[in-house]
Amino acid sequence: MNLEILKKNIVIVPVIIAILSGTVASVRYVLNLTNTINASKQELVDLRRDLNVERDRINKAKGDISNINGTINMSREIIEMLGSQLNDLSWDVKDLSR
Repeated sequence: MNLEILKKNIVIVPVIIAILSGTVASVRYVLNLTNTINASKQELVDLRRDLNVERDRINKAKGDISNINGTINMSREIIEMLGSQLNDLSWDVKDLSR
């Protein structure tokens, strides 16, 4: 009887070892995938944060550009007004010199 049990175990033991090693390898693979997914989630969170920071910087730069354009336009208007006033003064000087 012991010989029969031994023969059955000789066939079953390698099958059980193969199943257990396959299970361990599968669990290890799933754990590695889980770690990779968690790391990728963290990278996405960091990238979203950086993207929001850069969007804020771009919006601030757009505001600064608008202010600069307003200042340029105002300066042009002042130069035109001063040019007109200077032209009027030159006519007044010519009138006075007659």
